[in-house]
Amino acid sequence: MQKLLRAFLNFFLYSSLNISIAASLFCIETFFLINVPFDLHLIGFTFFATLCLYSIHRIVGIRKMSSFTKMGRYKVIEDFKWHIIVYCLIGFLVSSYCFFSLQSFQQMLIIILALISVAYALPLFSRKRRLRDFNYVKIFLIAIVWALLCGYLPISLNDWDSKYALIIAEKFLFILAVTIPFDIRDMEYDEEINVKTLPHKFGMRGSKYLASTLLIVALLLSLFSMLLFPTQLSYVIGSFTMYGMAFILILLCNSQRPDWYFSGFMDGVIGLRAIICLIFYYII
Repeated sequence: MQKLLRAFLNFFLYSSLNISIAASLFCIETFFLINVPFDLHLIGFTFFATLCLYSIHRIVGIRKMSSFTKMGRYKVIEDFKWHIIVYCLIGFLVSSYCFFSLQSFQQMLIIILALISVAYALPLFSRKRRLRDFNYVKIFLIAIVWALLCGYLPISLNDWDSKYALIIAEKFLFILAVTIPFDIRDMEYDEEINVKTLPHKFGMRGSKYLASTLLIVALLLSLFSMLLFPTQLSYVIGSFTMYGMAFILILLCNSQRPDWYFSGFMDGVIGLRAIICLIFYYII
């Protein structure tokens, strides 16, 4: 039973299903907050594009981490790389279908985000470097792409209002905060490929303080946005619950935590707010 459970968790985490579900829920949350009907094509695109991109990132990543392929998550990814390639192809095909069902201005922004994402995952620069291989930039790129894809694109279906900037800024700061622990996890691996990240500059404790501060600022923006939108009580409950969990996870993280702590809990908390919102919406 334990072996079966471990196999399922490996599949769920390293097939990128976990992070893809989190991304689509992060997108759904925006529709919920601004009280507009869900766009299933945009939600579908978010899920399958994330599945495709993270699969590419995993395959390229293990090639650059050849000295770690017998350890931890890298061994799992190496063992199942052909499965991951299949998931990548499925993600590409379905996200392409969803892409052509979106409006033209959404497609233009997605093309820009796709170029950034591909350059992040593939070694397109000199010395076979990816965008993520430049010092200090990778978590900012992740936060920008997530905030625009899951924040701005759902909002773009409405007439623009300056108050919508709060939602995008909150999502940017939140993703930035919950991504810093991944840099703490990857300190040893990033040193292997000579990439400096925030934990190398501020240390583990300083990075956790920074992530906590960003999370507090994001929470303040979230509270302020609740005053500007006809917010459901369920959203308030979901928001406070999720921020509390994220804050605890950040404070308890360290480089010795098992990978499921990051790929499971830290990634999972991104989509948890939407789940809690929807649950309490129907209960209340």
